[in-house]
Amino acid sequence: MSAAMAASTYAFETFSPDYSAQLTLDVASRSERDLTSENIGVITVFNQDGQPVITHSVDQLALPSDLSTPLHTNVLQIPYGEQSALIYQDLNLDGRKDFALQQGWYSCYGGPSFSIYLAGEDGSFSYNEAYSALASQYCGMFKVDAQQRALFTMTKSGCCWHKFDVYRAETQAPVLAESTVVIPVGMTFARYTRTTYSDGKNPSTALFYLMDDFAPPDDTPQTVLTFRLQKSPEKQVVVYISDERVDYALINADTQRVEFSAELAANRLLDWQSDEHKQDSGPIFLEQSARFVYRPQALSFQFGKTRYTIVDEPQRVGVDVQQGQQSFFLRGDVTSRNGSLTRLKQATVSNLKFN
Repeated sequence: MSAAMAASTYAFETFSPDYSAQLTLDVASRSERDLTSENIGVITVFNQDGQPVITHSVDQLALPSDLSTPLHTNVLQIPYGEQSALIYQDLNLDGRKDFALQQGWYSCYGGPSFSIYLAGEDGSFSYNEAYSALASQYCGMFKVDAQQRALFTMTKSGCCWHKFDVYRAETQAPVLAESTVVIPVGMTFARYTRTTYSDGKNPSTALFYLMDDFAPPDDTPQTVLTFRLQKSPEKQVVVYISDERVDYALINADTQRVEFSAELAANRLLDWQSDEHKQDSGPIFLEQSARFVYRPQALSFQFGKTRYTIVDEPQRVGVDVQQGQQSFFLRGDVTSRNGSLTRLKQATVSNLKFN
């Protein structure tokens, strides 16, 4: 095969008045099946004078089936959408646009990986190892937020472990500022363990959120009763059934953050020092179950020395809290009520007793 026949050249669409780019594909390496399989070649970036300023080797590249039009540029649908082989934008937020050029499919789950070429003051471009690591060791390309001066990355393991890292954009190397690990807890919750990095200190906090959006359709919690608290309308009481168990949760209605849950409390997951709370490698199963007692217009459970009773009367809703000889009533907004405790009469649950 002659040299002329051994390579094919494809232009990238216009992305800058100062630069152009082309992909030279080694035809001999192309799969005989189609053009979307693995390919080997070189991406070359040219200046206005037609001189190459970057010559970048490509190990693997997926090409569109239609090569009659120029190759796309600056497509960045994070995390799982299309990401073009050439991205031209300010990646380290120093005021100069840089290049991210796809090098292969080496990020998580065979996603696209990129090499980063940072622009210098003299107009040259230099490969940067630290930024390239950020664009190849996570799931695809990182996201740049100029307003926050931050870079956002994501990686995952299977269905049930996600990690989101936030980096500060510095000129030559990104600096890790925050890391958040998200894992499912039971069928209903997601736990966000957030670690911040500053001055050699790495404090961690954990927050729980309802995760019905992430649950498979058959596992989506069944709502029994919800209402907002009268004096704190942003707080919402939720009684629901999940995995054939009833639970009570107090959440922030706007953010879905869980402030308290009977099921989480029964499994010591609200205790930051517990062994269960330190697990971050995968899903946590709720092995213990809170015990509830139903009587007409009321649902009760015990946590430690405190007894909670959710009241659902025609003219009154709320939570009656009894601590020893002291008690107080968290009054709910009747107009915000949705559902009824009577739904529990037809439910099949394992942790509910009828009086």
